[in-house]
Amino acid sequence: KERKRPTVWSSPILASNQLILGSSKGQILALNPKTGATEKSLEVKDAVLIGPIAVDGMVYFASDDANLIAIR
Repeated sequence: KERKRPTVWSSPILASNQLILGSSKGQILALNPKTGATEKSLEVKDAVLIGPIAVDGMVYFASDDANLIAIR
């Protein structure tokens, strides 16, 4: 029987009044910090477990395959 791997999430960052985090399954979420509701989601090819950084209105993720992902 194949066992499913759990989803692991990066540490979040608060930017533009949203909590932004990435997952081991290639998903990036922007959450409402008050309610926890998902406001935006983005599917990327790689796992993104390193915590994001925010600079000048952009949020940057480094994927596990060493790709840089920039989101505005």
